[in-house]
Parts: sequence; structure tokens; C-alpha cells
Amino acid sequence: MKTLLATTNAFLICMMTAAGAGVDANHPDLSDQSDNFEYRQDPDSYSKGWHDGWVWASALPDKSKTYSNDCEKVCRQKYGPIDQNPQNEAKFYGFLAAAAYVRKQGERITKKNDDAFPRATPNAWDQCPGGWVTQEAIKQLLDDPNHCRFDSATEPQLTQYKGKSCWLVVVQFRTKNPAGGEVINVADVYMIGGEPTSILDVRIRGGGE
Repeated sequence: MKTLLATTNAFLICMMTAAGAGVDANHPDLSDQSDNFEYRQDPDSYSKGWHDGWVWASALPDKSKTYSNDCEKVCRQKYGPIDQNPQNEAKFYGFLAAAAYVRKQGERITKKNDDAFPRATPNAWDQCPGGWVTQEAIKQLLDDPNHCRFDSATEPQLTQYKGKSCWLVVVQFRTKNPAGGEVINVADVYMIGGEPTSILDVRIRGGGE
């Protein structure tokens, strides 16, 4: 029995070391104590879930959709009932851990790239990234640019446009409809920071009353 325990512990230590050295779709990260515990309950099912979660999360352009509720929906569709099926539950925990790992890796890469990629300078009065350059690019797409009022803009988010790195800023603004009522619109603005800001593309999503 002692020999079996020693062999099992040695195997787990090797697995944890390998995971820390090279985590990928086929090698779960077992550095977290709770993840390691779930893995030990059913290594095969947990590893299957980890692989599926890694592939699913890696393919998502928006990694914010990799949290618990989103993962649970996918796993229930993929594996069936989770709560009363130990194997499916182990797959779910592996899937969830892999999705979280991929999301955190993306956040670290984004943070690292932020300093190396210049952001668009915001306006002093309304903090819109890119200032008047951004706003004029939006106005050029409007039928009545004279009745345009800008409400807010998000912080620049690093993204890809036609295969190249750039910043995405989401701008909310108001225009008037033919009856004189205000319409709220949202525009996705792809830009490169610097002086002056270079606008790559503007896409108006549409709006409502």
C-alpha cells in the first residue's frame, strides 16, 4: 500500500511539474490546489474536459465569454447532465479550468503589449480616445452630422483589424431622426494611436430611440 501511494504521489508530482513547464491543450495546469484535487478524482475525464475547454476558449475572439455560466452552458450541451454524473462533472471542472487559463494568458499578453503599442490620446473635455479625429470619422458616415452629440467612449482595447494589431474604441453618440427625436447610436472605431491618431475603420452598429 505504501509503495502504491509513493508511486501515485511521484506520478502526480511529475504531472504538476510538467504542467508548470508546458501547459497546453493536452497537459492541464495542476498548480492550483483545487484544480489538482478535481483532477485526481478522475484524471481521464478531467483531461478530456481540459482539452475541450482549451480548444473552445482559444477559438473565441472575445475571451470575456469564458466565465462559469458560459462554460456550463457549453458543457451541458456537449456532455449532458453534469450534477448527477461524476464523469461529466469532472469534464466540466477541467473545461472550466482550461477556459480560465486561456483567458488569463490572454489578459497577460494584452497587458504586456499595452506599453509597446501607443494608445490614442483622449480629448481633455470628454476623454474620447483620438479626440476630434475619432469624432470626425464618425460624422463622415452620418446623413446629418450637424446634429450629432457624443455621449461616451470606452477605453481602447487591443484587437486585430485585417490581421494587424490596433485599438478598438466603442463610442456612443446621439443623432436626430426625421421627426426631431433623439436616436442613440453605437460605433466601433478601429484606430492606431499616436499623433495624430490614424483611423482604420468605423462601423456603426445601429441604434434605437
